[in-house]
Amino acid sequence: SWISDPLFCGTYSFPTMKSRFPEDIKTFAEPLGDDCVLFAGEATSELGYSTVHGARWSGVREAERIINKHDG
Repeated sequence: SWISDPLFCGTYSFPTMKSRFPEDIKTFAEPLGDDCVLFAGEATSELGYSTVHGARWSGVREAERIINKHDG
């Protein structure tokens, strides 16, 4: 169960009082290097921040980024 998993404890990302939206989310989603390190997860989703569907959408986004890079 998600809520009882000792590695997660049912957590999700949440903004602080100093957060800047949507700039922070866009920054979290930017690849590092020459698209060598990609980030997915609900904290990187402008459409679904703090949601399971946001995590899924961000995974699809990064999968498409990989496909587009290799189809080039």
